[in-house]
Amino acid sequence: MSKAVFPGKLPTKSFNSLTCLFGTLLSCLLLLSAGTLMFPSPGLAWAKQLPPDEETTPSVSGVETVTIPGLSDFHTHTSLYIALMESTSFWEVSEKEAAMEIIAKLPADDLTLIQGWNESLFSFTEEELASMPPVIIVHYSLHSMVMSPAAEDMLRPDYPDIVARYGDFAWYQRHISDILPFLGRIPKITPEATAAHFEELAAKGVMHVQDMLLVSEDALRIISASPMADRIKFWAGPDMYARLSPGMRAKVWGIKLFTDGGLGTNTAAMHQPYAGEENKGLLVYEDDALLGLMRDTARQELPIALHAVGDRAVTQILDALGALSAEGLGFPEIRVEHAQFISEQQARQLKEAGVVLSMQPNFSLDSTIYAETLPLGYAERNNPFRMLIDQVGYVPGKDLFLSSDGMPHGVEPALESSLFPPHSGQRLALEEFIKGYTRPDEPTRLVVDIDTEQQEVFLKEILSEANADNLD
Repeated sequence: MSKAVFPGKLPTKSFNSLTCLFGTLLSCLLLLSAGTLMFPSPGLAWAKQLPPDEETTPSVSGVETVTIPGLSDFHTHTSLYIALMESTSFWEVSEKEAAMEIIAKLPADDLTLIQGWNESLFSFTEEELASMPPVIIVHYSLHSMVMSPAAEDMLRPDYPDIVARYGDFAWYQRHISDILPFLGRIPKITPEATAAHFEELAAKGVMHVQDMLLVSEDALRIISASPMADRIKFWAGPDMYARLSPGMRAKVWGIKLFTDGGLGTNTAAMHQPYAGEENKGLLVYEDDALLGLMRDTARQELPIALHAVGDRAVTQILDALGALSAEGLGFPEIRVEHAQFISEQQARQLKEAGVVLSMQPNFSLDSTIYAETLPLGYAERNNPFRMLIDQVGYVPGKDLFLSSDGMPHGVEPALESSLFPPHSGQRLALEEFIKGYTRPDEPTRLVVDIDTEQQEVFLKEILSEANADNLD
């Protein structure tokens, strides 16, 4: 996961009109939409048009109303987001005084997780932390946190390594696959929170999801026992998978590995240095260690998903795949997640190896958000959908799947970023978006306005199954 922002914390249209700066260790800024002027997508003609007798507002100039299937979000973090719904929030707290008032009212004998903290607005001294009850205060990106000494004392017996080393930035980034489940285990996941999360997803047009990093066996048990169980597929880190009981392990689809970090922390592993730095990002594993984990997964005949934002991380994956192939090992399914700066040569090699790409149209906006920190020329290379589809032959819905990473969920920001991205090479036609972001059997039920003049997308209505059937 290159970045993380929680669903429901920012108004969807606020995200669409003014892009919130999602990134690690940066202030949450509002940027004017930087989409380049585009002509109406040829895919618009492919989508089902509303019949004349539908009770919808007539289209105005520049606005086309279409219907599309409910979305299947192929990469999000469901169990973590459900857990964090139950935590204390600093998302709307901009002053330290208000934050300290909230903390003062927290229980002295119970651990509290606080999420949504913007460290650029205020920070805490050692003396202030020492005066607090047991609290973990997590940056909104999830890529840094502070703990009160009372929390450290409470957690040290069960999590000695995390308590001892969470302040070490490089260690934290390399152990993000352990940190995120750790954070997700602190609040208690409940059936009520599970139902509320799926209701929120449905209201944004998302009908199915894949949880790319299970946080706990309790979360797996509660979510898989819920009425929403048929709407989710689980992936787990190798350590989490090994700890699960056999019955719960059978509910997990595959193994998720991080190979690099994210753009906001300049830890996505690049072949070129970040602007003004010698730093080329961070590889989570040494080559032999990554190969070993992939070998173990292949021998268990499990699918594998590999987080790789930067092109250097993709190179490391290709090298490991070559070594495994020489050993006669493979996977029932292999995905590379994000692949934002993949080159044409790398894409051809991955396609030849049968690797599926799992990418996020929302992250095309990173070309604007991180324009001043990305290596020279990389902003234009970000999310090269046209190259992948037109030159290499990746096919949306077959070996190219689309998702949100929860930043944010929903059809509006995803489709808007697809049709009206910062760079023309990032554009997806509506037909490509639909095939990459939906399941083949998903009913057509989302009524969407596409304003090609304002470059905005609006979810007007979610049709009932009966009304959707009438469109066929």
